[in-house]
Amino acid sequence: ESIIKNVIYPCSTVLDDSIGSALWFAARGNGILHQDNVPYESLAEVLLSGLGADEQLAGYSRHRRTFETGGWKALENELDMEMNRISKRNLGRDDR
Repeated sequence: ESIIKNVIYPCSTVLDDSIGSALWFAARGNGILHQDNVPYESLAEVLLSGLGADEQLAGYSRHRRTFETGGWKALENELDMEMNRISKRNLGRDDR
């Protein structure tokens, strides 16, 4: 718990804690293989997290509403807005 608090510092919201916890556990690269109950350590040097996929591929319910009310052009504008602010709004938060 204290390691994750130090990693996400100075942020301390529930969302910061959740994202920090998930990334920390994934980045460790060790755990137990579920089916065999055998310890496992990954040799991977890179972690691909999938952050930003919903913004790029219209994965949120608001994207469906935007499409239903405004069509393809409205959805395109919404996704453009998402991508223009993702570095500050989402990845900036996740980078903390």
